[in-house]
Amino acid sequence: LEYLIKQAIPIEMGGMIQHLGEYKGKQDLYTHQTPQILKSLKDKYSVAEAVLPQLKALSRKNGVKPKIRFYDGEKGVKQILNEIIGESKNFLAITSVDDAYKIIESFEDFIQRRIERSLRVKLLTNYSSLSLKLKEKDAEELRETRFVPERFHFKSANFIFGDKVAIVSLKKNLLGIIIEDEDISETFRMYFEAIWSCR
Repeated sequence: LEYLIKQAIPIEMGGMIQHLGEYKGKQDLYTHQTPQILKSLKDKYSVAEAVLPQLKALSRKNGVKPKIRFYDGEKGVKQILNEIIGESKNFLAITSVDDAYKIIESFEDFIQRRIERSLRVKLLTNYSSLSLKLKEKDAEELRETRFVPERFHFKSANFIFGDKVAIVSLKKNLLGIIIEDEDISETFRMYFEAIWSCR
């Protein structure tokens, strides 16, 4: 029992169980959060599955395992955006501007803080009335925008900054991931530039 209680603390922090209180003032009581666990794990698996082949290949190549961190909800996504700003380097972005504004509450604030920090961004996005308005302000907002063909619609916001790649799922149930690895970030940067040069 003592072992299980010790193990419950980190699991509780991950949202897998809920602390109910104490029993007779001595033992802590916990209950599982089955639906939430399954939904969270399913979402995290979907995001990780998309990049897993590259992670395995690069890990075998240099023997160094990438650092991977997951973030849940608006608070978690805000942490990701703060980290991008905190890197204090120009960065690359691929996203649907319309969906980002609609789903990520802190997205507009993120843009303003980027401008205040004089951080430039190269943006690949879908063509829309909103993205067109943004492009018209590219010069004053330290941005260079190019559009992808209409048949493509981004379902995630992707950022390449420093030695890191951030991916945020643009669904109501926000989920984000940061991968920290020089080779992976450079590979994603090559993908970006390949698309960029064609627009």
